[in-house]
Amino acid sequence: MNVEKIMNGYILIALIIIILLGRLLVYALSGDVTKTINSFSFFCHLMGLAVYIYCLFLVKKQGKIDSFW
Repeated sequence: MNVEKIMNGYILIALIIIILLGRLLVYALSGDVTKTINSFSFFCHLMGLAVYIYCLFLVKKQGKIDSFW
């Protein structure tokens, strides 16, 4: 399996867009900004994003991928 196909900046941008669209959907359905931002699912999404970014930099540092793009 080629690591560069799954660990790159384009996937990172796609994840950010999916998370933002999910938050917009939650806000549209609930109408409450504080409930949208202070939810547990948003915390889990941010932690998942942070772990992906950490793994992306770690794989880059190890030399398994050439660049983020």
